[in-house]
Amino acid sequence: MNTIQQLPPHIANQIAAGEVVQRPASAVKELAENAIDAGASRISFVLQDGGRTLISITDNGNGIPSQDVPLAFERHATSKLRTVDDLFALRTMGFRGEALASIAAISHVECLTRTADEPLGTHLFLEGGTATKTEKKPAPMGTYLSIRNLFFNVPARRQFLKSDPVEFRAVLDVFTGLALAHPHIGWSITHNGREEFHLEAENDRSRLLHVLGKKSNDRIVPVQEATDIVQMHGFIFRPEHARKTRGDQHLFVNKRMVRSAYLHRAVVDAFEGLIAEGSHPAYVLFLAIDPARIDVNVHPAKTEIKFDDERAVYAVVRSAVKHALGQYQVAPGLDFEAMTSFHPIPQEAGYLPRPPQITVNPDFNPFLFENQRANAAQKTEAFPLDPLFAHTEVQNEQMDTPWCTGLPAGFIATVQPEGLVVIHTKRAQRVIAFERFLRALEGHGTASQQLLFPVEIELSPALRSSAEEQWAILTAMGFDGTFTADHLLLHGIPVVLSPEDAALALETWLQDPDNKPGAALIGPAWRLAQIAVARSSTSLRPEECVALVTQWQQCHHPWQDVDGATVALQLNTTQLQQQFS
Repeated sequence: MNTIQQLPPHIANQIAAGEVVQRPASAVKELAENAIDAGASRISFVLQDGGRTLISITDNGNGIPSQDVPLAFERHATSKLRTVDDLFALRTMGFRGEALASIAAISHVECLTRTADEPLGTHLFLEGGTATKTEKKPAPMGTYLSIRNLFFNVPARRQFLKSDPVEFRAVLDVFTGLALAHPHIGWSITHNGREEFHLEAENDRSRLLHVLGKKSNDRIVPVQEATDIVQMHGFIFRPEHARKTRGDQHLFVNKRMVRSAYLHRAVVDAFEGLIAEGSHPAYVLFLAIDPARIDVNVHPAKTEIKFDDERAVYAVVRSAVKHALGQYQVAPGLDFEAMTSFHPIPQEAGYLPRPPQITVNPDFNPFLFENQRANAAQKTEAFPLDPLFAHTEVQNEQMDTPWCTGLPAGFIATVQPEGLVVIHTKRAQRVIAFERFLRALEGHGTASQQLLFPVEIELSPALRSSAEEQWAILTAMGFDGTFTADHLLLHGIPVVLSPEDAALALETWLQDPDNKPGAALIGPAWRLAQIAVARSSTSLRPEECVALVTQWQQCHHPWQDVDGATVALQLNTTQLQQQFS
């Protein structure tokens, strides 16, 4: 037997299919791009079980001529290329002639198609890439494709598919990208009998609002730039809507969805000084470039691209975004004459402002006699105002012994049996909130505060699907709400969150890439804790210092946070003596 052998065609086809079709979302992308190239003005998807059981697409495009239908499912059969030079003059989404062949090799395919000049349509059935039946039957102009039992003959690949909700979220990511790139096309997608999107042909801005939510209208800034190298238009989201996790970053080159860390960096650099380090701005940007100046034949999924002059494109993207931020006065400005908050408040000599105190007598009873009320008044307790520590009761008599005190620049000093401890206030608040969320995820529950006025959150179909899937976890963490047609009404939130941060926290949790079924969820819980204490004050009153130290002592890992940053430092007697020697 020879050492080197040529693989049988069915094995070679399955290997090639694994490069092009990695999951249901890959098949959706390839089928949609074929429909776009066919000139369709309406494209509809129907899926079952995240796409693993069924993916069907119906379009009203030009259709496939009857004599070409069997050939369309052969490898390297395409109507879009004739010579090698055509690769550098591409005006179509597809060009390799691999998509249909790859999909057919790993599924059961049904195709019904008709062109305008044919009286009957061609009905073709394939199983594992082999045609099993062909017939003529009446059909509307266009193409219908049904993909059933994806990876039925490649069980090793099928077992690597994620859960149905996870796979469908990946499909929705592809679908929303295609819908944003082609607003002149009407789109719809139905999953397990529920229509998730129904979009009519419209302009770029309307499509963005229908896909990413109507609230985006107040959050976006238009971008427009035209140069000899690249023409660019689209929208960027205002700096306050930047997030720690990636999400809603959509970049298109010649209407093709692409991923480019280099150009993403250009957008981030344009936001320099406006967003926190490590945050990612959201954007929907369209670049139009001469096809001769780019190479899209880089990756099997055609999501990566090479430019003949990357630096020039980077400079145009960065300057265009920066210009839009300045043009629409997004960048902050300072007017020292108008902003009176910079002027000191007149005070009497020697007067130091003190925060207000709230005292509550838990045993007050208006029906007691005067002498009984006088005795009960001695039991008055003080309560801190910060909601982060609202559940901790602090006795007034504890304040008489200043065993801990706040220091300038957001630190707390406290005396412990082991010695002097200096605590970083903000980091301690994060650790406390983080461990509360972890305890909730472990099933121990967390305190929830009911809201007087519900917070309305607009959810995209992808976020709604994720929220419904994880609602039991979110309820355990302290969220309480009801779903409407396209919104979530929050009636209660975790006690460590403020109503202003509730929507951001929930959306961040649902979009977190590490938030996967069965995962430890340490990363998402930590990012949620960072949001929870972002607005918390580090200038604490004495009783608040006591409450924070008490909660900090109860943490399992009080000395370092998840990122490895020091939360507290301890100096024992020996170390203190060394410092003073």
